[in-house]
Amino acid sequence: MSPVLDLSSDLDLNLATVLQFEPMPRLQWSADHTRGPQPVAGGWDAVRGLVGALDGRGWPWLVMDDLDNGHSFQVLGTAEEMIIEVAGSGGGFLMAARPGILGSKRLMPPECRCWIEMHYACEGFTAAEAAAVGIRWLSSCTLAEDLELRLPYNKAGARKHR
Repeated sequence: MSPVLDLSSDLDLNLATVLQFEPMPRLQWSADHTRGPQPVAGGWDAVRGLVGALDGRGWPWLVMDDLDNGHSFQVLGTAEEMIIEVAGSGGGFLMAARPGILGSKRLMPPECRCWIEMHYACEGFTAAEAAAVGIRWLSSCTLAEDLELRLPYNKAGARKHR
């Protein structure tokens, strides 16, 4: 099992149970304009490992694309806290978040601020949580019931408009 799979997390535990029998789609990843697109070799554990490798500096973001159905997700930040955006085939990216209280504002690491300056606590995920959200999205184009989609931010910290 991958070290970024946290079986104490309901997201990961449910996902680990569901995906045992799921076929592996054809995936490719890109990162930081210097890596990719590359095929994903190693199944869902490789996806978890790639998401967990984000460090907010030399590797601040990652995009994962399903070549079979056109679904994608992208993450930005560090393994300790990152944001995740998802997109269906032909659609723009939307940010995953926990509904309810926004919580405190969190500054992104300096190397990530060229994309967005900050996010709210309810929009931050650990690498294990973000990988679970992303894998579920690639598998079914759905989110867990305790998450919602929001418009992403622009660099100035305002929500983008459709």
